[in-house]
Amino acid sequence: MSGKTFLTVSAAALLLAGSALAKSGGVIGTGVTLKGAGGKIAYASATAKAPNSVSAKITATPSQKVKIQWSMTCTKGGTTDADAYNSSTTPKSGISSISAPGSLKLGLPFAKPSSCAITVYSTLSKSGKQTLTVIQT
Repeated sequence: MSGKTFLTVSAAALLLAGSALAKSGGVIGTGVTLKGAGGKIAYASATAKAPNSVSAKITATPSQKVKIQWSMTCTKGGTTDADAYNSSTTPKSGISSISAPGSLKLGLPFAKPSSCAITVYSTLSKSGKQTLTVIQT
């Protein structure tokens, strides 16, 4: 196999692997710790394309209770009117507490959306460090 052929085959394999990962899900958003809150609050935002489910995953050191506040706005696609309004766009939000490390499944506003914009805040119950990620499946 020549060098060009190998490179072409390798590139095609990487594209197919990336496509499979996008369909099966994975991390779509990574949180950042907000300044001025003593490191207790993290924020993440993400866009999910055709999600089956969306979850927030939190790790904390030391392990502790974490408050999760989230919101998402999903759409089934379709068209917008002259005012850029899409009637299929639906919001949903929630607040929960979990023990970290752990994850919280965020409820979709309806089945099989074409895309969702997601915002998640996590607040530690005491001093520590945390990692927040948004996961799509």
